[in-house]
Amino acid sequence: MSRMSVDEFKVLTQQKGGRVSGQIRSAKYGNNRCTWQEEEFASERERDAYKAFKLQELAGEIRAVAREISMRLPGSRRRIRIDFLVVEKDGRHRWYDAKGIMTQAWALKRDLVRDGYGILIELI
Repeated sequence: MSRMSVDEFKVLTQQKGGRVSGQIRSAKYGNNRCTWQEEEFASERERDAYKAFKLQELAGEIRAVAREISMRLPGSRRRIRIDFLVVEKDGRHRWYDAKGIMTQAWALKRDLVRDGYGILIELI
């Protein structure tokens, strides 16, 4: 087996979009996956929102916060994953999704959930 030169390696990685087989690709929308207290988050925005909700929960401003709630889209077999469900002190439920970029696909899913279940998903 022969060794590859530095120049050959550069040519190889340029042909594969800057990656060598097996390397992790960068995220499609530029988010950085991260962890906090052994929980994984899709983005720093999502992690920071969760931290804020947990502080509100500890301070008694909200009853609870739940992450990554999955529900079936009305009239479909497909599902949507909503980042947070927050239970207010008075028992009302509020739904939040941490988005850096609003896509047409996500807006359509959001509207389907609103029209089918009466759930308003707020963006963070």
